[in-house]
Amino acid sequence: EETINMRITITYLVVCLFSIGINAQDDVIGKPYLTNQSFDMLTKSISEYEIFEVDIKRTNFNISSKSPFLNLTLGEQIFQLNLYQDNLKTSFESNDKPLLLGGSLKKGGTVSLTINDNFIYGFIKQGSSQLFIEPLRNFEKGVADNLFVVYYAHNVIENNDHVCGVEKTKDKTESFNQLKALTTQCKLMDLAIANTYDMVTAEGSVTNVINHNLAILNNVQT
Repeated sequence: EETINMRITITYLVVCLFSIGINAQDDVIGKPYLTNQSFDMLTKSISEYEIFEVDIKRTNFNISSKSPFLNLTLGEQIFQLNLYQDNLKTSFESNDKPLLLGGSLKKGGTVSLTINDNFIYGFIKQGSSQLFIEPLRNFEKGVADNLFVVYYAHNVIENNDHVCGVEKTKDKTESFNQLKALTTQCKLMDLAIANTYDMVTAEGSVTNVINHNLAILNNVQT
C-alpha cells in the first residue's frame, strides 16, 4: 500500500510540473508615467501618446516553442502574445544581442518586438490599427532608460524634424521591397550596417545602436 501511494504522489507531481511548464509565460508590465514635465519634441512628432515605465531585462525571458507566450500590460490594456525567437536571422554572436521576436496576438494580428535590457521596440498590428512602442529617449534626450512611448501609427505628425519608428520602418520596408521586386525567388542576402559616431552619441552606447538597428530591421522583416 505504501508503494502504491508513493507512485501516485510522484505521478501527480510530474503532471503538475508539466502543466506549469506548458502554461508558463513571460510578462512585460508598463506602469503609466505621470509627470508635469513637458516633452516638446514628442508633442511635435505625435499628436496622442502614452508614456510608461517598463523595467525590462533580456535574461528574464524564455521565449521558445514550449513557452511562446508573453503578456504585455500597458496600463489597463493587456495584450496576449504568441511569439517565437529569431524572426530576424543574424550571423554574429554577442552577449548584448537583443531578442528578435515575431508572432501574433492570441486573437490574430501581427507582432514585432525587439527586447533587451532597458529596451523594447516594435509594433502590434490588429486590422487597420498599428500600435508602436519605442524608447522615449528616441524623442527626448536625457530621460530615464526605462521610459517608453506608446502610440498609434495614425497619430504620427508628418513633415516634422524627428523621424519616429513608424517612418523608419516604412522607409526601410520600401527600400527592401525595391530589391525584392528584382527577383521572384527567395535570396539569401548579406547585409552590413555602418554607423557614424554621432549615432552612438544620439543613442548613448554601441549596444543601444545595435538594438536600434536590429529593431528596425525586425519590424521590416515582420
